[in-house]
Amino acid sequence: MTGVVVYLEDKKVTIESELETSSQLHLRSSVWERPFQVANYLRRKSTRPSDIKAFVLDMNMNVKDLTEIKMSRIDTAGGEAVGLSFAEAYLRREGSPYRETPLGFLTGFEVQPKIEARIHALNQSCAPAVLLRKGVDLAGFESFLRRAMQISDSGEAKALPDAESIRQEDFQEGIRIASEMLSEIGLDEHEVSMAFGFRPRASEHVTLVHQARGGMLNVDIEDRTELIIDFYSRLRAIFGDNVSAQTEWLHAGQDLLEGRTPIETLRRGRLYELARLSEILRRVTG
Repeated sequence: MTGVVVYLEDKKVTIESELETSSQLHLRSSVWERPFQVANYLRRKSTRPSDIKAFVLDMNMNVKDLTEIKMSRIDTAGGEAVGLSFAEAYLRREGSPYRETPLGFLTGFEVQPKIEARIHALNQSCAPAVLLRKGVDLAGFESFLRRAMQISDSGEAKALPDAESIRQEDFQEGIRIASEMLSEIGLDEHEVSMAFGFRPRASEHVTLVHQARGGMLNVDIEDRTELIIDFYSRLRAIFGDNVSAQTEWLHAGQDLLEGRTPIETLRRGRLYELARLSEILRRVTG
């Protein structure tokens, strides 16, 4: 395989033809159902920006905003422009290592002129951005992938930051996001430090969290960050804006947690329990 194509698609069966085209071009497909899953994948230490040849993003999904990646103000046009909104706000954001990566947007429906204009604007900026009819415009899709491979191989895109710098920036950004998520559901700064595996005295919590944010890469903290973000995102997917129901669940004992509540589990900060907590919600959201 010569590279990776990252897909955002919640109905994999609808893109079988596109996946086959990727395979024929010796490209590996990495398919994710939700924006937060794509974001988590891109933050992994094993993910190298130089390996990703293109992003292929579904436009129409049951995602009303980007709260799950802490971008609640980013609207998705009622779920009609999910891939586009994710690309604009996350992939093409200032400092992103993926600003020069080509974008393909898939849709099975007619697209509003104002949304087409936004795609056109992206196409005029950093790297190619095209709109394609899912399962129909396969010749256009193949041309898009070939063009993406050509850009990668020829070095047309601007030089990317070195991989270690990117990982360090993502590490610190992930801690910031996960910390805000924990604060939002009711943990104080001392408890946030506990969730990240620190056992500070009450007077030390600010110093320790700041050290984590500014320090070198740490696999244990990196794993905790991914689990916390995954947990929070699935929590939002289930309860949405129903804060009272969310709070009730967070403070209810769970059999799979040996009778402890989710909020107690977060405060204990044991890595295997955080993984179990995320797994409980994964059984609901899939």
